Amino acid sequence: MYCMQVIYDCNRSTKPAELVKLVSRLVQIDVSHLRVAKHKLESFEWIVLQENYNKESRKKKKSKSTAANIKNSPICLRDGDTLGLKNLQYDPEDADDFSTESDDRGKEILTAVQEEKRRKRKLKSTDLLDERGGANQRPRRTEVGIKIFVPDYKRSS
Repeated sequence: MYCMQVIYDCNRSTKPAELVKLVSRLVQIDVSHLRVAKHKLESFEWIVLQENYNKESRKKKKSKSTAANIKNSPICLRDGDTLGLKNLQYDPEDADDFSTESDDRGKEILTAVQEEKRRKRKLKSTDLLDERGGANQRPRRTEVGIKIFVPDYKRSS
């Protein structure tokens, strides 16, 4: 594994293809044989840099193909982000698989945490159901009488 720090000026271009061309020149690999992905630390996933991303409308009538921007979603490239490179001459079948052993362990930990949260929520909901005595029964409030004051307008005139 080889590490290199690169400074990219987003004022020149925010297209992923321009960033891939710069990286291609730095590592001296042809652009057609190079695949670049950004590492998402919080979810232990890799986002492959592509030129176009499909954006669906809210009504899902049709999807538009728009030019991607490395500053915006889904890439959101910021200072200190890690980019992974893959030479497709050596591994053309796994072109989009950038996951490492630490990513796999991190994903396992995340799924275990999510399962634990799900289990606690389910346990909490069943405890609430037991206290109420059933799924459809709500706890009844005590009945309170209502007092309404209506002034006598006939006497005042």
